Amino acid sequence: IGRALSGVEGIGECAAVAVADRHGGPDRLVVFAVTSRALPDPLPLLQRTLAERLNPLFKISELCLVDALPRTASNKVMRRELRSAYAAGRSADSRASTRSRSMRTMM
Repeated sequence: IGRALSGVEGIGECAAVAVADRHGGPDRLVVFAVTSRALPDPLPLLQRTLAERLNPLFKISELCLVDALPRTASNKVMRRELRSAYAAGRSADSRASTRSRSMRTMM
C-alpha cells in the first residue's frame, strides 16, 4: 500500500498500518504520509489512487501527515511506533472517523 501511494505527486513516502477499531469492528487502515510540498487535502487523491492501483475495497480510514517516518537502523519503517503515535493522538482526538490530520509534532 505504501509503495502504491508513494508514487502520488506531492507525496514523498507513505506507510500504512492496520489499527484495531475501538468498538470491535474490522481493523482500520491508517496511512502516514510525508509530503514533499503543501497539498490542500491529499486524502481523496490517495483514496482514488489506492482504488485504481490495488483494490477499490481498500478504504483509508485516516491520513496522518508527518515530517518523517520512524525507521530502524536497517532503514525499515517502525510501524509499531506509528501505531503508538496514532493511538496517543486518537485518545486525545474524538473527531469524525475519516479525516486528515497532522501528526508532525508527534513524530
